[in-house]
Amino acid sequence: MDIKLFFQAIIKFILGVLIIGGLLFIPANTIDYWNGWLFMGLLFIPMFIAGIILMIKINSK
Repeated sequence: MDIKLFFQAIIKFILGVLIIGGLLFIPANTIDYWNGWLFMGLLFIPMFIAGIILMIKINSK
């Protein structure tokens, strides 16, 4: 696996979390917004798990 590609994926994932978090929590004027946290969890946790599984599958070949 190309280490450059791995770091690009991690950076894009973190930027995605930050941007979506900003779009959700800045208009709400609070981070105590459980619907926003639920949405982010349901969006990014499966995305992260799928990325790990794909990384493992591609590297095993």
